[in-house]
Amino acid sequence: MTFDPEGVTSLIFLIHSSSSSNYSGNRGRYQDRVEFIFDNVSLGQTFTIGRPVQAVVGVAAELEILRPTAPYEPPKPRVREPEGQVIEGERPSALAKINWVVTLPEAGVPDYIPSALERGVRTEQIQRVQRILLPRVLNEETYGKHWKTLLWVEEFQMKSVQFNYAPVLSNLTMLNLELTCNSTI
Repeated sequence: MTFDPEGVTSLIFLIHSSSSSNYSGNRGRYQDRVEFIFDNVSLGQTFTIGRPVQAVVGVAAELEILRPTAPYEPPKPRVREPEGQVIEGERPSALAKINWVVTLPEAGVPDYIPSALERGVRTEQIQRVQRILLPRVLNEETYGKHWKTLLWVEEFQMKSVQFNYAPVLSNLTMLNLELTCNSTI
């Protein structure tokens, strides 16, 4: 195919399914990359244009049923109440055989970690951690501080996610459900 350098040329690709309406193939979301390779014959050069492509394969009626009915709203932040009486579980018998020399102190998250993460959206929090808490350079001298900080950040985030979703998770029970779709396709 030859293109007019002064004009605009559009390439349109249509992909049609050749299967019947009771298609049971590979449904889902797919991502890939399409690459167009062009040869400039007059200059003897080749160049490539690549773009990401996405496809959703499925039955239109099923996709319509699965469409969200309202925008997602994350759970509202709540004030954490102190734990009540904690009932200790049974200690594994293997631990009784270990002769501990000293008891290690509790290694909690330092106070400056929650203060850096409690406000702002996720991108602001990441920028704040990178700008204020992490060392500027990662080398043999700053290695320990860098990874300790990341572990503390991860622990704080884990506890806040557990806390925010505790009411939802406590209401879940194991059920044996058969999923059915009450629509005609």
